[in-house]
Amino acid sequence: MEDLKKVGRVGGKALVYFEVISTLALFIGLVVGNVLHPGSGFNINAATLDAKAVADYAGQAKAQSISDF
Repeated sequence: MEDLKKVGRVGGKALVYFEVISTLALFIGLVVGNVLHPGSGFNINAATLDAKAVADYAGQAKAQSISDF
């Protein structure tokens, strides 16, 4: 920590690197999602789902504590 200017320069480079790589990852994800359309083949009608099975599943998740997780 003798040269604070050098520390600031490294921190600035790290911040710029993080922003550029995050933006690139977001762009790649958007392109892949728009080209491949993941989940489009499921064809699920929400009206035909079993409400009791969904309620049981949600109830089990509610009963789980943080330490159980």
